[in-house]
Amino acid sequence: MRCRRPGSGGQGNGLDYRDELWFGRRAASTIVSLLCTAMDSTCFCTATGLGPDSFRGSDALLVPVEGGYLANVITPKGEALLQKYAEADESMKASAEAAQGEARQKVEKNLAAIPPEFSAWLATNFDNPIWKTIALRCHGCGACAGVCPTCHCFDIVDEHDTADEGVRRRNWDSCQTSKFTLHASGHNPRQSQSERFRQRIQHKFSIYPSRFAEILCTGCGRCTRACPGGMDLPKLLDELMTLAKSEAKSSEPKGSSL
Repeated sequence: MRCRRPGSGGQGNGLDYRDELWFGRRAASTIVSLLCTAMDSTCFCTATGLGPDSFRGSDALLVPVEGGYLANVITPKGEALLQKYAEADESMKASAEAAQGEARQKVEKNLAAIPPEFSAWLATNFDNPIWKTIALRCHGCGACAGVCPTCHCFDIVDEHDTADEGVRRRNWDSCQTSKFTLHASGHNPRQSQSERFRQRIQHKFSIYPSRFAEILCTGCGRCTRACPGGMDLPKLLDELMTLAKSEAKSSEPKGSSL
């Protein structure tokens, strides 16, 4: 069964570089997403402005209901894909809405919404001593980047392809490894792991938002699940946001009585 849903998917904000090869493939694809019902304590997608029922970037969203799925039509491409299916009745729509609400409530309890001012706080707390504390568990292995859907840093290397020929390749890389910022001179501007972990948080929640008005994190929790050191990103963000709120409150002007 299908139903219409307002909104559109796959629309960029026009601020980023346009990769024509990627957009060509994207234009030729129809994206169907599925309501997430497998959330756990590491999920915090609602805190980043998304959610288990987010349809951003999708042409249609499937919601499990008794006897199958209800398909929310989001774009004309989704409509074209689902046009042969009958319209959903009101009882199915109500069941789907209940499932979406239940899924969202499960995630919302893991982490409060990240406020816009958090980005500015990070930008002004580059040298805050808390970075050395929260990064103690980080091994610098890059597992977090390996499973992250938004990490996109890369290196370009020249490699032997045959005995007589070579090839220049773009390889996925991670800012958490010590060689990521290592200069040919031997100098490394991020010598400690705390500096490298700080870069990861700053990039996703301050640097990227300041440039593109987007948090570079979906709140999927994959990095927390993959981390061998037990770096729990929702808890770390909660700690940082609590500190930011505390500092903001302490800096408020206090009234005086005459």
